[in-house]
Amino acid sequence: GVILFAENLDTKEQTQKLTADLQDAADLGLLIGIDEEGGLVSRLKKSNIEHEIFPDAAAMEDASYAGKTIGTELAELGVNVDFAPVADVNTNPDNPVIGTRAFSSDPQAAATKVAEFIRAIEETGVSACAKHFPGHGDTNVDSHLGLPMITHTLPELEKVELVPFKSAIKNGVDAIMSAHIMFPAYDSVPG
Repeated sequence: GVILFAENLDTKEQTQKLTADLQDAADLGLLIGIDEEGGLVSRLKKSNIEHEIFPDAAAMEDASYAGKTIGTELAELGVNVDFAPVADVNTNPDNPVIGTRAFSSDPQAAATKVAEFIRAIEETGVSACAKHFPGHGDTNVDSHLGLPMITHTLPELEKVELVPFKSAIKNGVDAIMSAHIMFPAYDSVPG
C-alpha cells in the first residue's frame, strides 16, 4: 500500500495521474490511503484540489454527509482508504492531540457518529479505518512525541474507550488503526 500526504497532492488531475500510475506499476491492486478526517487533519486542505471543507469531528453536524462527501472526493482521486474516523472518546481536556478530532466526550454519541461516518464512506467504495484503538481520548501526552499511558481498568475501558470501536466493528469497518499507547490493563508495563 501507499499513503499520500499533503506534499504528494497538488491538483485533482495530478493526484488522479499519481494514483493511476501507482496502480499501473503494481502487480496487485494497491491500497492507497490518506488521512482525511476533516478539520485539523485534512491532507486535501493544503492542496489545490477543489473539495468540500469539513470542520473537526466534534463540530460535524452530519457525519453521514461528511463520510459520503469525503468518500466520493477520495474515490474520484483514486484513493481507496481513508484513515478516518477518529473513534476516540474525548474525555481528557488536557489531551494535546485528540480534542475536537473526536466526535464527542460521550461514548454513545461518539459511537453513533463513528457508525454513521463509516457506513457512508464505505458506500462510496472507500474503506474506513477507525482509530486509535483501544482509545487515545484520555491521554495528556502527544503520542507522536512521547509514549502515553492509560491506566484504566478493563471494565473502565469497556465502558468508555471501547464503545465507539465496538460500534465500528458492528457496522462493518474495513480496518482499525492501533494507538501507540501503553495500556497496563492489557499488558505488563516494562521497567
